[in-house]
Amino acid sequence: MIPTSYKELITKYASSAIFKNFFTTLSGTTLAQAIQVLAAPILTYYYSTEIFGVFTLYFSVANSIAVIATLRYELAIMLPEKEDDAKQLVNISLLMTLGLSILTLLVMLVSRSYWATWLDASDLNLFLLLAAFSVLSTGIFQTLIMFATRKEQFKRSSYMRVVQSLTFASFPVVFYYLGFHSSGLVIGYVVSQVVTTFIFSLVSLRVISSAIHIWNWNAMRSQMIRYKGFPGFNSLHAFMDMVQVSVMNFLIAILYGQAALGLYSMAYRVLRAPLGIIGSAISQVLYQKMSDNYNKGISNYTLYRSTVKGIGLFSIPLFSLIALIAPAAFGFFLGAGWVEAGWYAVYMTPLFIFTFISSPLSHLPNINSKQGTFLTMVLSINLFAFSFFYILRIFSGIIYFSLLAYSIIWMLGSLAILYWFKQLSQKSLQFNSETDE
Repeated sequence: MIPTSYKELITKYASSAIFKNFFTTLSGTTLAQAIQVLAAPILTYYYSTEIFGVFTLYFSVANSIAVIATLRYELAIMLPEKEDDAKQLVNISLLMTLGLSILTLLVMLVSRSYWATWLDASDLNLFLLLAAFSVLSTGIFQTLIMFATRKEQFKRSSYMRVVQSLTFASFPVVFYYLGFHSSGLVIGYVVSQVVTTFIFSLVSLRVISSAIHIWNWNAMRSQMIRYKGFPGFNSLHAFMDMVQVSVMNFLIAILYGQAALGLYSMAYRVLRAPLGIIGSAISQVLYQKMSDNYNKGISNYTLYRSTVKGIGLFSIPLFSLIALIAPAAFGFFLGAGWVEAGWYAVYMTPLFIFTFISSPLSHLPNINSKQGTFLTMVLSINLFAFSFFYILRIFSGIIYFSLLAYSIIWMLGSLAILYWFKQLSQKSLQFNSETDE
């Protein structure tokens, strides 16, 4: 029997707006990630570890650019008090996306053979022109997601994430049967991005048309200056986050081969699934709530403390269980050739436990205009992590040891970041104004 006090507490949280928004977002991301997890055995049936390796290399190159498609101005959409200012940021984000997509196409026309030679993946030469479509689709999709979040249209965001997962789970299989036996995974992924973004654009046509209707160069310029930290530090930080993933992929491909990269990419994908399900849902809701608190002069420390405590109590047993069953589970669901990917997951567990805890709070530097400090911290951690990964390759030649060293460095770095987030959570716009005076 549940005590009355607990019943009241449960009722209080269940009826709160933040809980409802979180549950809506969580439902969508859970279903989206579940689709991806269930699709994994199907995709591994049709495509080999080497093909997954090539796909991972394409993903690394394309997403390193796509992550800054809007120069991160889409993140600023959440912050203005006036609706028209937010819509001008939508215009800015779409314009930046179009420009970077064209630039990506031109760069890849010139450099794609270099990438294929450097990474020892001749098939990559065929795919890199598609990177422009990935950049364009990602920029538009993220802009619309952020505006929907600002308007608290969490159902719309959740539906579109489910559509995104469904298209990626199905299109690679369709292209395989169309005869694209070695290229269907990459082509299917890109087509799924384009189709999902097209559907989202149709659903959000009123938002796009209303933003374009008030298009004003002076107003856009004003917003670009106001949020200049986003294309500066924040854009560079987002790029470095993607570079972190890409450099790791490149290192494994160069030092251990494409088959090892295919195994690593599957282990990474499975470990990242909980972060995609719960972490992104919490992050999306927290960003909206923390921005609102900050502007009203309210401390975010209570949200910080409850988030760290709640996710910590959830993530430690979850990832411990994953590490315990990973080798057997990978072999059972994906086939005997994927057992080693399960062992990769075991050695990466420390990294994901603490990334899982800190990631939902990563908007605190944006809210507090501390993107530069955050960038410096991440760059320092990456430098140490990659150095140890490479050094252990030289001395041992065993990828397990390199992965473990990389994972432990990032675990310690995440703890330092969490402590800094705690300090940021105690500040507000009123506090910072008084400090500046």
